[in-house]
Amino acid sequence: MFIRHLEAVFGFLPGRPVLVLTGARRVGKTTFLKRWSSLRPEGVRWVDGDDPAERVRWQRLLAGQGPEEWLEVLLGRSPTSERPALLVIDEAQALRDVSVVVKHLTDRVPGLRVVLSGSSALVLKALAAESLAGRKLLWEMHPLSFTERIDPTRVTGVEEEDRQRLTPHLLEMLAWGGFPELPSLPSDEQRARALREVVDSVLRRDLVDFLRDRDAGVLESILVDIARGVGGRLNTSNLASRAGISRPTVVRYLNLLVEAGLVFLLPGMKASGVVPKAQPKAYLMDSGILSVLLHDSRPFELRRPEDQGALLENFLLTELVKLQGIRGDLGQLGYLWDEGAEVDFVVQRDGALVEAIEVKRGHGRTVRRRGREALAGLVPRVFRLENAAVELLRLWGPPGSLSRGDTA
Repeated sequence: MFIRHLEAVFGFLPGRPVLVLTGARRVGKTTFLKRWSSLRPEGVRWVDGDDPAERVRWQRLLAGQGPEEWLEVLLGRSPTSERPALLVIDEAQALRDVSVVVKHLTDRVPGLRVVLSGSSALVLKALAAESLAGRKLLWEMHPLSFTERIDPTRVTGVEEEDRQRLTPHLLEMLAWGGFPELPSLPSDEQRARALREVVDSVLRRDLVDFLRDRDAGVLESILVDIARGVGGRLNTSNLASRAGISRPTVVRYLNLLVEAGLVFLLPGMKASGVVPKAQPKAYLMDSGILSVLLHDSRPFELRRPEDQGALLENFLLTELVKLQGIRGDLGQLGYLWDEGAEVDFVVQRDGALVEAIEVKRGHGRTVRRRGREALAGLVPRVFRLENAAVELLRLWGPPGSLSRGDTA
C-alpha cells in the first residue's frame, strides 16, 4: 500500500462539514478513504452508491424520512457536536439528489461530517457545485507522484547512490505513469490494457451525459492529437480543423477533458502575470496515458529521443500539478511567454516569478539569452534525465513542508 501525500493535509475545516474527493478512475480514492477514515476518531459509516441495498435505503430518505431518523438507522445514533459522526459516500454520483440530501443533513445535524467521492470526477464536481457552495472543501487526487511511488525514508542523502537506486523507478514511471495498480501487473500488455480502460471509462461513461453518441470518438481524436504534440502550444483552430468540428466545440471538449482529469492546459506568463493572447501548452495528466495514446509500450530507454524528451517534460508537469494540489502556497503554474522568450515552466506567486524550470533530455543549451533577460535574474532549475530523480526529491521537499490546499 502506498502512503499518499494527501493523508498529511486531508481534513475538515471549521464551517465546512463536507469533503469532496475527486480524481480520475483508479487513482486510489477508495483505498485512500478507507485508510484515512479508519484513523478518524468519529464513528464512521460507509454508503456505497453502487450497492443496490444502499440505493434502496437512500430512496427512503428521499421519500420523506427526516434526517435525524435516517441517521439513527444508518449510524445507530444521531450525531451531536459532542459526539460527531463521519458519513463516507463512495460512488456518490450514483445516488439521486446526493448533494441536496447532504446539504439538508449537514444543515440539520451539526455533529455530522460527510465525505463524497466517486469514479466520475466531472459529474461529482458538477453535483457538489449545485448545493454545497460554502460548505465543502474540494480535493483532487492524482495518480502517484514519484515520491509516493518510492520510499523516501530510504534515501541515503548521497546523490550518486540515490540516482542509481531511483533511476529504474523513474524510467518505469516515465513510460507507465503513476496509477497505483500498475506496479503489481506482471506485463506491459496488462499495464497498457488497464490504462486503456481508464481512458475508455472517462470518454464513454463519465462524459456520456455531456456528449452526443458519436462524440466520444471525436474526443479521443483530440486526445491523440494532444499526445502527438504534447508540450506544444495548442492551436484550437488547427485542432478543430483536424477533428472536423467547430472551434467553440473544441474549446468545450477541451474543458471537459480538463475537468475529467485527463488534460492539463498550461497558460503563458510574463513576470507581470498571465498573457491572455498566449496559446496554452497542452499536456496529459499521466505519462502512462500518453504512452497508450501514442500506442507505444516499449521501455523508456527504447523510445525515440524526441519522445523521451516529451515524456520527461510531461512527467515533470504532472509532478508540479500534484505538488500544487497539496501545497496551497505553491503559486500559479505556467510557462514563460515574453516576446519570443520561452521557459518550460515558471511559478508565479504574489505577482512575481519565484521559480523557473527547464527540461532537457540531454546536454543541449538551457535558456536562451532573451529568456534569461525576461526572467529578470531568476536562475532556472534544469531537469535533465540524468539528475531528474534527485531533483524530484528536492522539488517535493520533506513531508513536513506540505500544507493545506484550496477551499471551494
